[in-house]
Amino acid sequence: MTLRHLKIYKAVAETESVTKAAQQLYLSQPSVSVAIKELERYYGIRLFERLNQRLKITQDGIRFLNYVTHIIDLFEEADKSFRTPGSTGPVKIGASVTAGACFVPGIMTSFTAAYPDVQIYTRVGASGEIEQDILSNNLDIGVVEGVVHSDYIVQKVLKEDELVAVCSGAHPFARTKSVSLEQLVKQPLLLRERTSGTAELLLTALSARGYTVNPVLESTSVEALKNTARRNLGIAFLPEPLVKAELEAGILYRVPVRDFSVKRCYRLIYHKNKYLSPLLLALMQRIEQEVKQTG
Repeated sequence: MTLRHLKIYKAVAETESVTKAAQQLYLSQPSVSVAIKELERYYGIRLFERLNQRLKITQDGIRFLNYVTHIIDLFEEADKSFRTPGSTGPVKIGASVTAGACFVPGIMTSFTAAYPDVQIYTRVGASGEIEQDILSNNLDIGVVEGVVHSDYIVQKVLKEDELVAVCSGAHPFARTKSVSLEQLVKQPLLLRERTSGTAELLLTALSARGYTVNPVLESTSVEALKNTARRNLGIAFLPEPLVKAELEAGILYRVPVRDFSVKRCYRLIYHKNKYLSPLLLALMQRIEQEVKQTG
């Protein structure tokens, strides 16, 4: 098995086509087919199945691709580093929407001040999207809230906070001492999109209590949810740090729900096969400090 075999395999897995992989790598189709057969023979597994004249990656193939992606990227990183001494590639951080709003600015400021010559790239998105980018090595590390699904991801709990229900001052629940969960779910609800860690945690908690809800608004935008709640068009469930200013200013009001609480953990995540360079370790340490100190 050689690096050439791995690069051919990665191209076939990503294109799901021997022909396209051959074109991409400027190789003949027979050369690509032989390399795949040699890999399958070497490991004694089937990496692909042919269904309806199309290649379909097997479960073993998916597991293998996970390792191959990181091996190739690590090789290319080392090659670039030693061919151009002193060069430092970009460090790529992923953050869920809440983490992006609360922690990323401080992390970037702190890290850039300590390492002015290092490029830092940040992507903010839903927790599930960040997890997928970690798995495909498009991101080095991430900070997310909610459940991490893949066994290939290492996670470290950094901090806990709570989801709160909020409404406008004109809503009947604005100044109530408490409401029951049954009363709450009958109201128009405003939630984050279902792929977010926030929504997943909330919907799971409601389901465990026997409730299925159909929100009147699902949005990736926290501001859209807050503004809709301010207009008295529903009750929004949002992370407490993101509505702290509005609660203190009396723009929004917290709805106390009896015997119902949804707590979330912020997690630092990275792929278990990721090479943690001294630079990445330093960044992870700064992320830990920033998350624990903020809020």
